[in-house]
Amino acid sequence: MRSDHNDVDELPVVVVGAGPYGLSIAAHLAEACIPFRIFGGAMQMWREHMPAAMTMKSDGFASNLSAGSDRSFTFRQFCKERGLPYVDRHFPMPLKDFVAYGLEFQKRFVPQLDPRHVTRVERHEKGFKVVVEDGEFVVACGVICATGVMHYPYLPEPLKVLHSKLVTHSSEHTEFSEFAGLSVAVIGAGSSAMHTAALLSEAGAEVTVVTRRSKIIFHDSPTGGRRSLVERVLHPTSKLGPGLRSFFAEHAPLSFHRLPVDLRLKIVQKHLGPSSAGHLRSRVEGKAKLLLQRQITSAKAVEQCVQLELEGPDGRETIDVRRVVAATGYHVDLKRLRFLEPLLKEIECNHKSPLLDHELQSSVPGLYFVGLPAAASFGPLLRFAAGSAFAARTITQALS
Repeated sequence: MRSDHNDVDELPVVVVGAGPYGLSIAAHLAEACIPFRIFGGAMQMWREHMPAAMTMKSDGFASNLSAGSDRSFTFRQFCKERGLPYVDRHFPMPLKDFVAYGLEFQKRFVPQLDPRHVTRVERHEKGFKVVVEDGEFVVACGVICATGVMHYPYLPEPLKVLHSKLVTHSSEHTEFSEFAGLSVAVIGAGSSAMHTAALLSEAGAEVTVVTRRSKIIFHDSPTGGRRSLVERVLHPTSKLGPGLRSFFAEHAPLSFHRLPVDLRLKIVQKHLGPSSAGHLRSRVEGKAKLLLQRQITSAKAVEQCVQLELEGPDGRETIDVRRVVAATGYHVDLKRLRFLEPLLKEIECNHKSPLLDHELQSSVPGLYFVGLPAAASFGPLLRFAAGSAFAARTITQALS
């Protein structure tokens, strides 16, 4: 690292972010003997922006980081080493175990991780100048943005008028003891919303779930023996869940990339909509009030409460709660990546997601995106940790 501008040597690439994607890419680069630097807190999003008591949405076999083409360290191997319960499918794997797995992966395969955060990436005559939080910098020919979802929390427009003490995004909480004895509205119908509702209820809050959906979908574990051949053909197993579309999404991201841009975006937005694991059903139904088919039309603070005006099948209604937690997911908007501000005008986007070539490279040569920002180009696989192996292989091959 340097703090001056003289005689700067460039690296082939810098990785920004150290979650499943960043760590997998770094491990592949190391295996290929490609010099690199990687910055960021190991598994930071998972450690600091998700409740420790959560369970994984993905199955165990779909939650592996990728150590390289000739190396393997799976979630199953880690759990076996630690004596932790593990089942490939239909078992609620604890989030804390996955975090511990990621941290152990980092120690074994990416020991050179620099925990400092990148604050600025700008053009340099030799490629890119990457500045970290204390002002030091490196110069690299390429930069890989693997920053996860933490820059993109989505808050419905009517809630944006509320003070941050009254409304929060679910990613702001690792536990919910502060809500004990309070009435809380949870907005959303997906896994995060159901986990949030369950944990709030168990922490002593009075919970109301508000969603536009007509029903909450819980995926119960299958019962019975081996599936028939017809079932296996029509609904093949994949790391994204059963079904031909999910199977295609897992195994053919490059084919997905060849689809028309607008069709790709439509598929990503609609495939794998809000749903939750079956084990959450008993923790939510009968414990939280469910207001289905409700659209929030306005929100305002009234003394120390929040008044939500809802539009539903029976007309308008108003509910008063002490707090609102929006478990409404994440929407990519590259403008939120402040460290890329000097380059944002050069990055070609479609609906705020970067347009990427077949190597995950943006319209700015040498600038790559993986994870959620890449999903609009390569499909639903890139929304999940399961996509880290594809991203790591693809970028490493591009840089070799």
